[in-house]
Amino acid sequence: RQMCIRDRYMGTKVKEGKASSRDLFRLVDMSGDGNGTVSKEEFAILARRLGNELSDHRIKEIITEVKKSSQSKEINELDMNDFEKAIGYLAKKNASMSLEALGINLSTLIATLLLLLILLLILFIFIFVGISAYAVGGSFGAVINSVIPAAAGVGLGKSDGVDAEETLDSDTVKDTVEQTNRVITSKHI
Repeated sequence: RQMCIRDRYMGTKVKEGKASSRDLFRLVDMSGDGNGTVSKEEFAILARRLGNELSDHRIKEIITEVKKSSQSKEINELDMNDFEKAIGYLAKKNASMSLEALGINLSTLIATLLLLLILLLILFIFIFVGISAYAVGGSFGAVINSVIPAAAGVGLGKSDGVDAEETLDSDTVKDTVEQTNRVITSKHI
């Protein structure tokens, strides 16, 4: 009865994605022969349950890779440490294959990260230079205080493909200027 409750608890952790590799090892070993190791067949069953349909060749590759640095003598058996390494290797292999399927390799990822880091650094420099220019007077502050609004005006003034002469006629401009002059010269303000 206690074994059944533990199995259900472990199964729940696995379904929720909260199971550690040690939990998976115990679950697989308990449902198998319970000898403290996981066989190649038990590992294949676990991989299938986790959604990884592994070929016999792929399982041999994982076990061989793990056994290179293992203290265990058994060739087709994984102890808990070997099992943790195998799960890590499988996760790493899945991640690299997924990135490869998306057309992303490590060098592209690093280059993109560096580019974004440089842009972030430039943004911080721009912010700090702007803050210091507003806080400090002098010719440097005057230049920065002139450049920032000018750059903003250039950015806002860029045409979006619509000709300004088509959207504004002279009568509308004249009416707007007259209305603005009346507001400015009004004695009520």
